Amino acid sequence: MRNKPLSEVFKYSSPRSILVVTYGDELLELFCPFQVLSNIEHTSIKKGKVYSVTEVKLSIELKIVFVIKGLNFSYSHFDIIV
Repeated sequence: MRNKPLSEVFKYSSPRSILVVTYGDELLELFCPFQVLSNIEHTSIKKGKVYSVTEVKLSIELKIVFVIKGLNFSYSHFDIIV
């Protein structure tokens, strides 16, 4: 079945939380909304400013996407504040 691997990925994902490993090797589940620090400059996002993630999504390429201010951004543009 072609979609079986994809269904396995979605079984462990949630739009309301994200699993994070801290620098101290601690596994945490952060629930939305959680805070992130922006590493990019965008028309609606300023670099160095803190934003709230209201939802976590997976793209078609299985990349993590944060919903901030109703817009989708790649997780790689942000540092998660723990």
